[in-house]
Amino acid sequence: MNTSEEVNLNQNGVPSNSRLSRTSGLTPKRQGAAISTKVPRRHKFFLLIISIIVGCLSVANPLLTDWANSLQSQNLYVGFMFTKGQLPFTDMFATGGFLYYTLIALAYYLGSTLWLVPLQVLIFYVSGIYFYKLIHYFTSNQRFAVGMSGVFYLLNVALGFGGLYPVQFAMPFVLVSLWFLTKYFAGLIKDEAFIEALIDRYERLRESYLSDEYIETYIDETIAYLGPAIERNFQVWGYTMDLQMISPEERNPRTYEEAVEQLKEFCRERGEWMDEHIDILYQYCHESKVKRFNH
Repeated sequence: MNTSEEVNLNQNGVPSNSRLSRTSGLTPKRQGAAISTKVPRRHKFFLLIISIIVGCLSVANPLLTDWANSLQSQNLYVGFMFTKGQLPFTDMFATGGFLYYTLIALAYYLGSTLWLVPLQVLIFYVSGIYFYKLIHYFTSNQRFAVGMSGVFYLLNVALGFGGLYPVQFAMPFVLVSLWFLTKYFAGLIKDEAFIEALIDRYERLRESYLSDEYIETYIDETIAYLGPAIERNFQVWGYTMDLQMISPEERNPRTYEEAVEQLKEFCRERGEWMDEHIDILYQYCHESKVKRFNH
């Protein structure tokens, strides 16, 4: 699991006097910094230290087991009975997931719940890293990301003291998924399969619902369905045909029939343009465009 992603637009070869730089007002170096997702080493160390502290406060630590509340005690008991052949949800009442109880049972198999402490340290560390990434990505402020990460750990201690809550074990998966979706919808990762599926779907639709014949037939059927409502509409709004609503002037239809023909012509021309240029979408998943994000 790589936690040191960084955008470096300099490596993309964008010159400082390029159109991209002029329009955005950022040099390639500043553009890269604006969407950097790398966690600085000192911040990683900070998150690791806090994770160790919070992880060691777990009731899985034999020194703190007596501090466990009823739910934490129940989770430990279910994990222990799992080692005795009793299954959660079947032989015992349980509220966590099967994998969650398997991890607790594995610690008992290894001889002590103390094995759960390093596991929780890892869970808190991974959660902290990706929580930091999300905050930093949306705010572009490392200090704020560090501060919010501290709040994240404080809430874990205050609301989940002692750990061993299923939601804490699930948190890394949730945050990693959110980070993946964030990068996906921001267009920061390669997904050639999606582009290929999109183009294939478009080409299939051009043979059916998006074909010129189908669209023009649909327009004609809609006109027939509207029937006399068209004339009633023009009794109220017909004067708009005498106005110059669009520039240049020749684009303004002067009759209903001209407006319908203009709509059909636009759909035909737009379809032809899409057919000729749909493959341009491949540029957004080409390795040369996204390689700086895929590490």
